[in-house]
Amino acid sequence: MNTEIRGAWTLVERLIVTAIVGLLIAIAIPSLRQARLYADSASDLADLRTHAEVLTMFTSDSGGAFLNFIDPKIGIGPAPGSSMTSVPYFAQCQFWAIPLLAGYYESAGVLGDVFYLRSAERDLEGGTLGHNPRYVYGATFLAFPAFWNPETRMAPPAQLGPVRIDQVRYSSRKALVDVVASNGRMNQSDGGKGTRVLAAFVDGSAAPFPLNETEPGYVDGTGNWEPWGRGRYPGTRLAYSIDGVHGFDVKSR
Repeated sequence: MNTEIRGAWTLVERLIVTAIVGLLIAIAIPSLRQARLYADSASDLADLRTHAEVLTMFTSDSGGAFLNFIDPKIGIGPAPGSSMTSVPYFAQCQFWAIPLLAGYYESAGVLGDVFYLRSAERDLEGGTLGHNPRYVYGATFLAFPAFWNPETRMAPPAQLGPVRIDQVRYSSRKALVDVVASNGRMNQSDGGKGTRVLAAFVDGSAAPFPLNETEPGYVDGTGNWEPWGRGRYPGTRLAYSIDGVHGFDVKSR
């Protein structure tokens, strides 16, 4: 009996194995990416809940008033805890965390990872939030509800000032902290379909929402009065609610 012993794979066999391995990798990579995104999103939501708790704690320590560290009558001022001396009034939306670092985050002068989305760079393929977004405080907590209604808005500083937590009517639907992309614009491709918005709410919760499930907000943002307002900058989706804290940011929860 003649038995042939094969000591090596043929070229065809190598090509078949390579193709199978490539197919398995192609199948596995999206699943691994989704698993990583899920883990990162869970961390992002935990961070947002932390920020909501800190800001709510601040209201307790300040007699019910939300954070506001610049005199609205002047319209520009320093950010406590930093070297910045000329921060426009509504720019508190971006620099809100600095005055809280030492007393509430125990991290004076340092904005750590808790202030940045972990899932941002990995989520680019989904066309969702843009590169390296950061957390932003809602502008509606820096002006009274009348300022956010086109029928009652007046030029600053008449309707500006620290809003009180007892003025919020829909605490589970009113975003306290939102997300802004580094280029100042939210990605709104496909009419908002599939685009996610992450936010922390006044009631201490945090959740992601499709962009088309959120309210559009005041069309002119904070207005263009210098030095107070800069229109819709920063370009968050939920920072400029119609009717301010008397309104809401998501259609349902």
